[in-house]
Amino acid sequence: MSPTAIPWLLLRTRTATSGPDGDRLAATTHVQRIATTGGLTPAASECTADNVGETRSVPYTADYVFWKKTGAGAG
Repeated sequence: MSPTAIPWLLLRTRTATSGPDGDRLAATTHVQRIATTGGLTPAASECTADNVGETRSVPYTADYVFWKKTGAGAG
């Protein structure tokens, strides 16, 4: 993990049902964000009275892993 990138993250799903695009994610149990670059908020020194209320995009890249329960007891 890079200290100059947003953190890796592991989220547990609460519900995962079929949607309009099908059921590819219906059995998902977790979503994990890994291999991140960029995405950190601007330094406090960049936040001034001149840019209060301004919206800023902060680009980042990441890989997302979708975990599903498999084998005995799956489903």
